[in-house]
Amino acid sequence: MTGDRLRDAADSMAELVGPQSGLDMCLRIEIGGLGSLLVDLAPDNGRVRIGEGASDAVIALAPETFAALMSGAMDPQTAFRRGRLRISGDIAADFAATRYLREQGIALAADREKAS
Repeated sequence: MTGDRLRDAADSMAELVGPQSGLDMCLRIEIGGLGSLLVDLAPDNGRVRIGEGASDAVIALAPETFAALMSGAMDPQTAFRRGRLRISGDIAADFAATRYLREQGIALAADREKAS
């Protein structure tokens, strides 16, 4: 079950990542009890994969917090202020990546709403 939940998390995150990011960095998201996602925001080949690896910044959070962020029920800054996620590494890079992913999520939700 844990592997399925992590694969679902990776698939959700992959919808947000694309070559148009304009960022050249890698973000590791450690989802407590499930594992880690590496989010590569390379300008020419953005992708998400399950596993460990070198990254510019690391976000650690609980599965419930990850779900709330992905659904838009909580924004990253609120989660950070409430102590629901921890950041290590290059915090400026993390904020840039988080902002990009949040903007992509808002755009994706709008596209889905138009389609329905």
